Amino acid sequence: MLAGGAPTRFIGNWKDAEHSVLVLTWRAPAEAVTGYKVELRSNRGEWKEHSQLPADQLKLELTKSATEGETSFRV
Repeated sequence: MLAGGAPTRFIGNWKDAEHSVLVLTWRAPAEAVTGYKVELRSNRGEWKEHSQLPADQLKLELTKSATEGETSFRV
């Protein structure tokens, strides 16, 4: 979130059978926002900015970068 309230109802669904592309969606907050900042971290490491999105974009497709470990997201 760049300015405004926090988004809610995060959902991640695999787009493909190989589980290589994740579609992350969310619901806009009640308050107006100017955009969203998406951050990722791998294997509980440091958060890193992935992208900044306009306020009307409520989903993002992410390609899996590693075959092992875990990746966390926040918007």
